Amino acid sequence: MDLPELFNSYFTFFRFFGMCIQTPGLSKRTKILSYFSSIFWSFYACASLFLMYSINKSTIHSETVHFFQAIGLHLTHLTVMLETLATEKKQLNFWKNLKNIERFYGPELKDVKLKYIQCKRIVVRKILILLGISLLIESIYVTNHFYNHGRIETFVFDVLSWILNIASVMVGRFQHMSHLIVIEILKVHLEIFNNSLMKLKGNINFFDDKSLIEELNLIKFRHTYIWELCKSINSCYLWSQMINFLINFLQLTSILYYIYYLIVKGSFLLFFPMFLLFILVSSNYLFVIKAADDVQVEAQKTPQLIHNLLQHNKESLRGFVKNCILDLSFQIHHERIIITVGKLFVLNFALITTVFGTIVTYLVIFIQFF
Repeated sequence: MDLPELFNSYFTFFRFFGMCIQTPGLSKRTKILSYFSSIFWSFYACASLFLMYSINKSTIHSETVHFFQAIGLHLTHLTVMLETLATEKKQLNFWKNLKNIERFYGPELKDVKLKYIQCKRIVVRKILILLGISLLIESIYVTNHFYNHGRIETFVFDVLSWILNIASVMVGRFQHMSHLIVIEILKVHLEIFNNSLMKLKGNINFFDDKSLIEELNLIKFRHTYIWELCKSINSCYLWSQMINFLINFLQLTSILYYIYYLIVKGSFLLFFPMFLLFILVSSNYLFVIKAADDVQVEAQKTPQLIHNLLQHNKESLRGFVKNCILDLSFQIHHERIIITVGKLFVLNFALITTVFGTIVTYLVIFIQFF
């Protein structure tokens, strides 16, 4: 089974919320649904921005953080719609490069497809965890407001705000999930690529010069296509994920401050749902960044494997073959495989350290002055 078919049910679900995800062989009906959904939700996000401003105009000064979070969520929603519409060719190019890589596997393709199934299990497990926590949090929120509301006007206002925000909240989370899927796919091919280098090192003495040069050329092409996969991912998640991560940063900061406030005031009624919300938002961060960090770690193994290949067989390798391996080494040095957002941040554990260090700094400032 092809990769688009493995994840088709999830892609269809994401399309329902306006994420115009493109895969090869889409039916005309699915394309129309995808475009219509994106256009509808784009207008919805614009209308929600206007309504949020109109509804909260009188309370902007007293609830600035909540207002900017709501605006940021709708901006994320709108950016996701527009970016997925604008990157249709780049998305299809991702799947095209994937097919090009698969052409080099030959009889190994069956093993590769088994790895695809393992990849799907890992990704689906993470998606179900995030969806489960999301449903639990929203259920607690609605139930709490239904049973503990004060004035009817306040209750109606809160419900209206929730209805306006919930679609944009979920789209931000779904964008993390779709990003996670393509990063995990990239990681699978990097692992297979490195395994092939280790096999080549062990079997290099069984190749004659001509066969070895052909094998090295195939490895060069495979790495270039894997690099193109990485470039496609970074270009398709350029601005939407940038805004998404910034809004998550604002959410984490305000959630942690609110948890501190609840503890100080001794009000533990909302502590559990707020703690769950913290787990959810930080999990969105961690799942994506963990996958991106794994890609970076796997990519950093490749130059060392090439070096080991050269050093282990330097006496038996002739001049031209040795030059081919050196050429491959230079190519891999040039074709850096890293996951970025907005061409500013590299997604790895160093970013997590920076983010949470910054949050702690802001919390100390807020606690001292507010």
